[in-house]
Amino acid sequence: MSNKLMNHIDLSIPSKVWDTWLAQIEFLKYIPDDQLRFHVGFGYYLGAPIEKDLWRVNEYNSGNKNAALKLIRDYNAITENLPEKFLLKEYDKNATYFSVLHDSSASNPSLINSDVVRMQVDVANMYRFGILSGLKNVLEIGGGYGHLANFFLSRKVVDSYYVIDFMQVLDVVDRWVGSTDPIYDVYRYDKFDNLSSECLERPGLHLISNVLLPNIGDFISFDLMINMNSFCEMSQAQVEQYISRSNFDYNILYSNNRDKQMLNDELDSLSRTFMKYGFIWPDYDTSNSLLLKKKVIILSRNGEGFNKLDINEIQGITGAEMNSM
Repeated sequence: MSNKLMNHIDLSIPSKVWDTWLAQIEFLKYIPDDQLRFHVGFGYYLGAPIEKDLWRVNEYNSGNKNAALKLIRDYNAITENLPEKFLLKEYDKNATYFSVLHDSSASNPSLINSDVVRMQVDVANMYRFGILSGLKNVLEIGGGYGHLANFFLSRKVVDSYYVIDFMQVLDVVDRWVGSTDPIYDVYRYDKFDNLSSECLERPGLHLISNVLLPNIGDFISFDLMINMNSFCEMSQAQVEQYISRSNFDYNILYSNNRDKQMLNDELDSLSRTFMKYGFIWPDYDTSNSLLLKKKVIILSRNGEGFNKLDINEIQGITGAEMNSM
């Protein structure tokens, strides 16, 4: 057995936090594919809470047009000066039940909701960090239900997008993306026999079981790696398996996480962990960091390849940018 495999943490064994989550999302296998979007948001399962969105649309349709104002204001503030290519919208076929029209006067109006706003924060940050140009491929660690992957591929920001996660989560991504009639192909990798450079270099969405982590570096490296809200729920060893470059190479990591999830006793501190593996930006002052909801951090090998935004220019770290949620 290779040293790489010997030193590998078995990622099929979840952290204690994710052991609970995997049990709680077990019910999703019984939900029809075209109904998934109604359920992935309840209890924050793989998405933003959808209860507020259902209430908002009901109020709006009942004549309370002010019900949508905060959501639209948040979206407008987050997307100010962003090119149209980087504006998110809801793709679900049931979108009108939990989404509101952003701008009815626009030539191509979009439906938006809390999850669109949540993801738009990160896309806006990545654009302003200057890490969304010249990309060949992107790896997302923890794919939610597939919203961000669908955006990157539908808007042709990249040709190839990779999600690595537990098989239970990949099943949800596969099913939800399929229900939106995607314009790209979807590939699954459950066993080592599925992996090859020829397969992984095909354009489209690639769903990779986390048990294959030690093997993917033999076939591909990544321009950009993304993680939102799941590193903070992993164990220390699991996080380091992803970011250490021992299993695969990457140029830039974009992370939007709490420094440690409050129920997670298996992780030290994400920011201190990142420091072990390269240059991080920004360097949050410890005292001020205590007031932040999250930390958006860029990790690079040598501090190059991105714009060094000031903390005040980064969205999503105080929670104030998303009052509508």
